[in-house]
Parts: sequence; C-alpha cells; structure tokens
Amino acid sequence: MKRAIRHSAVLPFLALPGCVTAGVGFEISASAFLPQLRGDAALEDSGGGSNQDVGLRTDLDLDDVDVVPEVRIAANALGLNLAANAFRTEQSGTGTLGADFGDLSVGTDVDSRLDLTAIHGALTLDIVNVSFLRLAPGIGVDYFDLELDVDEIGGALDSERIQLDGPVPLVVVQAEAFPPFLPLELLVEAGGIGGEFGDFEGLLLDVEALLRWEVVDSVEIFAGYRYLSFEAEGTSSGNDFDADVLLNGVLVGAGIRF
Repeated sequence: MKRAIRHSAVLPFLALPGCVTAGVGFEISASAFLPQLRGDAALEDSGGGSNQDVGLRTDLDLDDVDVVPEVRIAANALGLNLAANAFRTEQSGTGTLGADFGDLSVGTDVDSRLDLTAIHGALTLDIVNVSFLRLAPGIGVDYFDLELDVDEIGGALDSERIQLDGPVPLVVVQAEAFPPFLPLELLVEAGGIGGEFGDFEGLLLDVEALLRWEVVDSVEIFAGYRYLSFEAEGTSSGNDFDADVLLNGVLVGAGIRF
C-alpha cells in the first residue's frame, strides 16, 4: 500500500531566473511547483559485488506528483542578473525489488523514501538587450542534498541508503523574448556541466522555461516548466552507487516587480 507524504519547501532566497531588463530591478513572487520523479539507482553489496538498476517508479513506487510552494526573488543592475531558486520534495512508496539493492535481495518487499533538496543560483551578464530580445550567459551553481532510504518489510528488517550532497558549478545561459504588441515575456534558462564533484561524478542538466504576463503595471502571473536531470556515480557509506534521477513538472505563480 502506497503512503502519501505532505510536501513543502519555502526557502528564503528562492528566485526566478530572470528579472527586469533595464536599470535596477527587484522582483518577488510566489508559485507552486509540481515535480514528478523518474529514474533508477543501483547500489553494490557489502562484499563489493555490483547490482542491477532498481526503478524508482517501477520497483520502489515513488511515483506521486508533488506540490511544492515556493517564494521567489530576483534582482538586476547594470546588465548583471542575480537569481536563485530552490525546492524540496519528499516521496514514499511500498514496492518489490526487481533486482538486488545493496544487501537487499531481488523480490524483497520494501518501504522506500526519497528526500531531495535542490538549490540553484546564477549570475549572468546581458550581452544582447534590445526591444524584443535579451541574451545573458553566465555562471551558476546547483546544490543537491539527496537521500534514498530503502527498508525491508518484515524479515530481518535490513535497510540500505544512498546519500549524496554538495555543490555543482554550472555554465548558464538565459534568453528572454518580448513579443511586440503583447504584454508577454518568454524566459528560458539552461544550465549544465559534467565532471567530478567531491564524492561523486556525473552529468547535470537544469532547464526552466516561463511564460509571463503583466496583467497590470508591475504585477504579473506566470506559468512554466522545469526539467532537472542528473546522472551520478559515487560512494555512499563505503559502497559504490549509480543513480540517474529526472525531476520535471509545471509551475504557476504570480509576482510583483519594483
């Protein structure tokens, strides 16, 4: 039987990756993000033997759609744009292992829980800023704190855990389009990198697209989509692991510009 967990994430320095395009600007907004989890993970056993992937949705039943409230801010000045965003999601489920996971054998009934906090920051510089288009490359960082717990139901009550945390530097590009004669803005930010980061190595891609509508002067509503994917290999509690995690979903909100 699957268990639902209530989720929340309100962090004090969340931000929309884009802001006003001239002079000095500041934005504060609130939104709801609906992330959904996909992917798989493998964990070697205590004897160092490698194992096959276990599906996060198919084997561990981590397939709920989360609803995460967010508070967002953004600021810019002299063509520099400073932004950050963050969320936390938790999921739990009850499933049956389709492959060995650590010292847990294939066919074991398990309770599983995944807890992920992701914080993103970016600093970009406008290199194109005209009436209909803004382009701004820059640098950024994603900080991850991921914990996956898999506990045996009954039996010897064994449990296994994959945990990784740390900052990952990014190369970031922002593009913002302003359709003529329409009170709309289309903002896309993409960041990514591959390499070795502390106790793990891997490949990260973080993309967000927002369509924003200024309903009245300085007040906007927006809707968008975020795609976050990372492939990581490393060591957790002395055992090697391999995790491919995809988190994606829509978001909606409203904001005020100053």
